[in-house]
Amino acid sequence: MRLLPRIILFTISNIVAFELGLILLNSIQIEGNLNTIITLSATLALINVILRPIIKVILTPIILITLGLGVYIINIGFLYILDFLSPSLTIGSLTDYILMTLIISIIGLITGFSAKYSYKHE
Repeated sequence: MRLLPRIILFTISNIVAFELGLILLNSIQIEGNLNTIITLSATLALINVILRPIIKVILTPIILITLGLGVYIINIGFLYILDFLSPSLTIGSLTDYILMTLIISIIGLITGFSAKYSYKHE
């Protein structure tokens, strides 16, 4: 998949994940309206599309040693960076970072599989 469609797909899946995280997790707060959620989602999508492959290559030995758990830790780190850089996003605890990363991963996995399936069958 090309770069722009991937960014758009990640942004849409992140919007859904942030909304679901706001509903399910009490200590996650986003100050603002839908535009704030769209901005946060687009920022996280850009981080995932641009930085994630580079970080995964650099940390390949750790990912292999932890049997893939390192990728999940990388995703938690990206969410922490987003929380640190954005004053409108507040995540209360490490448990909420872990659960929010799990929500983002599951929604991203579902949308990624459906996009690959529809892209191959056009």
